[in-house]
Amino acid sequence: MKKLFTLTLALLCACLTTLRAADYTGSAPEAGKAYYLLNVQKGEFLSAAADGNLSLGGAKLSVTLSDKNSDGYYTLTTDKGKLAASLWGKPTCDGTGKYDEWTLSLVSSADQTYAIGARSKEASSAQWLFYSQLLQDVRTEPLKPGEAFKQGLWKFVSEDQLNDQVVTLDETSETYTQPSIGTSGSATVHLKRTFTTNSWNSFCVPFAIPADQLKAQFGDNVHVAELTGLTGTTIDFTSRSDIEAGKPYLVYVTKETPTAGYYTFTGVTSFASQPTDVTVSDDEGESLTFKSNFQKATAQKGAYVLRNNKVYHLQSDMAIKGFRAMLVQGNGSGAKVFSAWALDGNTTGIGNVNASTTTRFDVYNVSGQMLRHAATSLDDLPHGVYIVNGKKLTK
Repeated sequence: MKKLFTLTLALLCACLTTLRAADYTGSAPEAGKAYYLLNVQKGEFLSAAADGNLSLGGAKLSVTLSDKNSDGYYTLTTDKGKLAASLWGKPTCDGTGKYDEWTLSLVSSADQTYAIGARSKEASSAQWLFYSQLLQDVRTEPLKPGEAFKQGLWKFVSEDQLNDQVVTLDETSETYTQPSIGTSGSATVHLKRTFTTNSWNSFCVPFAIPADQLKAQFGDNVHVAELTGLTGTTIDFTSRSDIEAGKPYLVYVTKETPTAGYYTFTGVTSFASQPTDVTVSDDEGESLTFKSNFQKATAQKGAYVLRNNKVYHLQSDMAIKGFRAMLVQGNGSGAKVFSAWALDGNTTGIGNVNASTTTRFDVYNVSGQMLRHAATSLDDLPHGVYIVNGKKLTK
């Protein structure tokens, strides 16, 4: 019994400490640098047997890139020798293979996954590195893998990135605790936050996001707007290119949520302990505060909230998920109702305010069972077909 308990505990610990491929951050490979090659499907690193044959799951094999100065091809060198491939054969790392010039083809910029192919000069083609589920080892084949063939996709993970911690932030969480940064000095963030694409969304996160990562995760045509003032009954916003930690913004997202179910941000060096509200006022003493939340919250009656590219002046309280923001009127007369938005002085940049009461409705499945009563959206329901007001809606 004691042995069984010890074995069970060991297996449990192993399960708790196993990281998935998504938990590692990949790099854009550079000549002169060393990396470990992580197979996306298996979540295991490239290793080598004593005879030089490649496999997965053993001692991690460090691979150094050297530029061949021939149309972007590289040699991949290990402490055993060069990585090389053969036609329809097993690649090796002891220098005995025939083809040792490799091309690195970016498949997904969002999570830095690559296809790795050895140039076959005779066949004027490439032999692509992949993990064979059938043979349980690493092979090459002439068909270049696409994004769906994860057995043939790899991440280049540096020594520093092996120690990167992964922080998951979920919009459905009831609480937020400021994450700490470990000894590596940086973290990778997995952000579980749903957006309405090709539409404006309120947004606030406890870490800074540079412009290049915003484009990589939210699309090349992403736009960011910050609250900057009030003009009459118009709320003024100004464009910017990045995100500051803790501050509320409007973001226009053009890219669908990744298949992994979260957005990935790398190199995060600090997290805010709490949101930073932004307040603006006009000459009449009227003020408006853009209030943020890192966890689920309640937008109070009278607040302005953004939904489906429209802004609603709430006539009753409304529950909202995390990493969003609301506009709350200050201590002025309270008589003013804001009726328009301006982005960089253009009042057509964002839709007008809808001051009517938030519409509520019952949601049914196709079998007629009620799933939600007095709902305001389908946000918390999985993708599928629903009946709302007698009509079929597909999410």
